Amino acid sequence: MEEYSDEMLIQQTLDGHKTAFSILVARHKGAVHAIAYRKLGDFHEAEDVAQETFLKAHQKLPTLKDKEKFAGWLYAIATNCCRMALRRRKRRNAESVPLDELKPGQISQISLDLHSSEPGNQRLHEAIESLPMSARKPLELYYMQDMSCSEIGRIVGVSANAI
Repeated sequence: MEEYSDEMLIQQTLDGHKTAFSILVARHKGAVHAIAYRKLGDFHEAEDVAQETFLKAHQKLPTLKDKEKFAGWLYAIATNCCRMALRRRKRRNAESVPLDELKPGQISQISLDLHSSEPGNQRLHEAIESLPMSARKPLELYYMQDMSCSEIGRIVGVSANAI
């Protein structure tokens, strides 16, 4: 892999050689993922951002003026992708409402609203994923595995009333 310089691989990519860019990805994916993980603090989100980074880099490769500065250019793209991911995260968090602030009938209505559309299903999934495991596990067991509160309590180690 190291037998070709980044500059040579970039030129080959621009000339239409499909495997050249995959060598660049393999060479830089660890550093790009490390940048994203350091900024985001979430391994899986960092994987998504790394993938987005390489997609954008491939699309914008013809605009790279100095091929010798590919790594710095790529890491700048990764940093910008992280900023966008943080903005998306901030918007998602701003839209959420703490459960203890909801009135009794609102939970059922929110659940119905969320399930009535595909984007709602995604928001619900994201909301569940944002919960700590201690709160997420009982929800998953109750709603996705159809377990009773007693069964969940035995698994989690708390009373059925606590569930």
